[in-house]
Amino acid sequence: MEDADKTAVIYRSSKLIFSQLNKKSNAMALVIRNTMKTFKCNTSSTIGLHLHPSDDVIILIFAILKLGFSYLPLDPSYPLLRLRHMIGDANPVCVITESSKTGLQFTPNEVCSPTYLLLVDLQKRMVEFDDNVPTETDQCQANNTDAAACVLYTSGSTGVPKGVIKSHRNILSRCRALWDSFTFSKTEVVCWIASLNFVDSTTQLFGFLLKGLPVVVADRSTVVNSELFIQFLNIHAITWILLVPTQLKTMLNVLRVKSADGKQILKSHIRCDRGRVD
Repeated sequence: MEDADKTAVIYRSSKLIFSQLNKKSNAMALVIRNTMKTFKCNTSSTIGLHLHPSDDVIILIFAILKLGFSYLPLDPSYPLLRLRHMIGDANPVCVITESSKTGLQFTPNEVCSPTYLLLVDLQKRMVEFDDNVPTETDQCQANNTDAAACVLYTSGSTGVPKGVIKSHRNILSRCRALWDSFTFSKTEVVCWIASLNFVDSTTQLFGFLLKGLPVVVADRSTVVNSELFIQFLNIHAITWILLVPTQLKTMLNVLRVKSADGKQILKSHIRCDRGRVD
């Protein structure tokens, strides 16, 4: 692999190169498959992720996709009732969480009753499969570009949230649109800030990792504080962020960038997916 020794993911003080990301996702895939041997596995099998953004989430996403499963983002910041609706509607075979006290569990009498797995327990078992690679027999289904990669739920602002299946082909189409629209240098660095529940997260993650470019994971508490976020972008030498116009305007206000020169400096360092710096 040409980019094996290049930085892939940075989260807080942790840094993974591409070979480490591949090795850890292989091990995690086999841990999940081994844990799920007693589960019913079918071509629509989905695994829920009730986790905050981190390097561990990226490892899990690649592990899930290597097994032929799709992932169901369950943003911990969402209201409990909404999360329970998403779980009940998508009916995942299991949900991976950071804590056993999530309030998401269903009673045995309810229709949907997925198994809940603690991330820390799965991580403890990764050493068992440290140098192993998932084979076709470990996969829930054969690799297929039209197979489901993730299930994303709408906001529900106009009613009940509805699940939208995104296939591997859908995600690659978004990535190709990004690659065709912009020229990338080898020094590009992207910041992942979008909730996994938003389709923009697929572009922020796959659009850059598949190009051999590093992804820096930002904590939500940092992203919502414009002053801290600007410092964060500077520390990590971020060159790409995908922003909505309102967040960009807030950042500009914090910087008090009023002159054309100031705006030009910002534009020369960071490119934005939504809106213009005007």
